[in-house]
Amino acid sequence: MILGINDGHDAGIALLDDFGEVLYAANEERFTGVKQQWGMPWLALDAGLRHVGATGGDINTVAFGFEGLVETQSSSSLQRREVGGTRRLFTLASAVAGPLMETGLAREGIRLLAGSFRRNSADVRLLLKKLDFHPALRFVNHHTAHAASAYFSSGFEDAAVITIDAGGDGVSGSLWAGEGGKLIHREWLSRIHSLGDFWLAVTLLCGFDPDKHGGKITGLAAYRPNPEALQALKGLYEPVEGRFAIRNRHHLFWHRLVHRLRKVMAPYNREEIAWAAQRLLEELVVHLVREGIRQTGHDRVAVAGGVFANVRLNMEIVKQAGVSSFFVHPHMGDGGTAMGAAWQVLSQRRRVLPRAFEHVFFGDLASVETEESPEGLVSSGKLNLEELVLRTAEALQEGKVVAVTRGRMEYGPRALCHRSILHHPFDPTVMDWLNERLDRTEFMPFAPVLRERDLHRYFKDVESTRLAARFMTVCLKATAKARNEAPAIVHVDNTARPQTVARGTDPFMYDLLTEFGRRSGTPILINTSFNRHEQPIVRTERQAFEELRRGVVDWLVLDDAIWTRGTQ
Repeated sequence: MILGINDGHDAGIALLDDFGEVLYAANEERFTGVKQQWGMPWLALDAGLRHVGATGGDINTVAFGFEGLVETQSSSSLQRREVGGTRRLFTLASAVAGPLMETGLAREGIRLLAGSFRRNSADVRLLLKKLDFHPALRFVNHHTAHAASAYFSSGFEDAAVITIDAGGDGVSGSLWAGEGGKLIHREWLSRIHSLGDFWLAVTLLCGFDPDKHGGKITGLAAYRPNPEALQALKGLYEPVEGRFAIRNRHHLFWHRLVHRLRKVMAPYNREEIAWAAQRLLEELVVHLVREGIRQTGHDRVAVAGGVFANVRLNMEIVKQAGVSSFFVHPHMGDGGTAMGAAWQVLSQRRRVLPRAFEHVFFGDLASVETEESPEGLVSSGKLNLEELVLRTAEALQEGKVVAVTRGRMEYGPRALCHRSILHHPFDPTVMDWLNERLDRTEFMPFAPVLRERDLHRYFKDVESTRLAARFMTVCLKATAKARNEAPAIVHVDNTARPQTVARGTDPFMYDLLTEFGRRSGTPILINTSFNRHEQPIVRTERQAFEELRRGVVDWLVLDDAIWTRGTQ
């Protein structure tokens, strides 16, 4: 058994058998309640070993998703650097660090020095003691781990594999040719030219937490186009023709980047800034993907890294870059490097061919705790699948807000109907009142869930994105049928971020969509994550009961039973 670990941003683990099958994967935030928890994922590790019935002695290798330069919370938060006495220090460091990180020799020296400390860190020593065994330790380059996560879960034996994020192990992206179960490295993207850093800075400029709220910029970008703002930004970044590269023209890094953006964007409001930033990001990444296809000779593209959490960007890649099939690793951020590192180590020992994910239900079961008689709640008792579907469809048709907590928890940041909140798609005002109920501030409508067989009826140009749409990782243009029948799921730019369901992977949701469609004429539901603002998605029945008691949802489908408040 191989244990993959990410012990940095969004800490988590993955347990793989010796043939590359995923046995368990989860991230620490679900256990601590701290969004994107940092550090060694001790609780997730304990839960994973319990789930698979293993001990530390069953693990023969531990693979880490960073080789040397682990990005830490204190060094990644632009927001904290903008206040207090550290601002001047970080501004000075920004002027020195950026150009330094562009030189390969300096980057390698820093990486090797940091790696030597890392291998002997207190956390690594404690991990070995906790496992009560001495497995082989492998520290995988951060972007190699991202690339492996994308390639080995894509099902593409031959592919262009691209990673882009803020940075890790001294670079901010990479290009690989995935061929016959091996990753062949082609290019690195320098840390100084980081598109992830650009997005963090824009998020801060628009008044949001750059570590958590980058997705809000994509939502805002639909509201107020301004070509002048885009031209102003293009003075800072440009593609490098004929190369897998983009150029940060003034080598702006950290605070110097924030300060220049603030000056350049001063004439524009945040909606205009968001639109310009989104358009520029799309142009630059489309250039990189085109170059990746040209250099590798493969037009099937698999991607990972935090920049690809941007679903609007992913839509433009498919439209503009000459991609025949497109896949985003469902846990595209740093939390996915645990799985990628484990696959990469395994692929160096034996031939491992990519296998397309059918699902990502790799976490804990819903009922992992016992609460004999939840106070104030009433249960239907155990129902068979048909009864559960009929009663839930009726509740949704009546306008109830229904939470679903069934089966094993989803791996990654998206709720995929095992820890979701559902509602009918007919009320265009639902974004306002349901977000208020959930203590959220959002700028995009809720995502739709629909049967895979219906995707082409409600969305355009779906063939190359069918795999990505299983995991809610790409936007698609809505058809007139979607706008007319399900107005609550269509954004002002006529896009939506769908999740598709097949009966073989989720019989309850497939049958529920079928029954709801039979009753209403529209086999689509709203799907949003089952969590409150700034909190991770619920993990256990106890957390689900608490949200039902608070009135966040009206109904709770917990495994094979329906729960309601006693007053209903």
